[in-house]
Amino acid sequence: MADRPKIEVASDDEAEEADFLVCVRASEPSVFDDDLYDFCCKCSEKVRHRPHAPIVPKRICMVCAMAAMAEGEEPAEHCITETSLDEARRYLKRS
Repeated sequence: MADRPKIEVASDDEAEEADFLVCVRASEPSVFDDDLYDFCCKCSEKVRHRPHAPIVPKRICMVCAMAAMAEGEEPAEHCITETSLDEARRYLKRS
């Protein structure tokens, strides 16, 4: 089994210091009605993110992020904000 990346929990302020925000492509199904949209900084594909996502990091789609990490272009550090983790927990409790 391949090693899975360790996902750190970052404060919302710490997340603002990230280089990239990995986003889902807008063509993928969503479970939230209030998602926001932007464009991938590498391929210009329309992407979707949550309203509480960090503002400063460049948006990058999952496809480009995975390709860049596989090629060693980007550091393979991963985090989730406290706000996103809380939202995910609430969503999973509903399901």
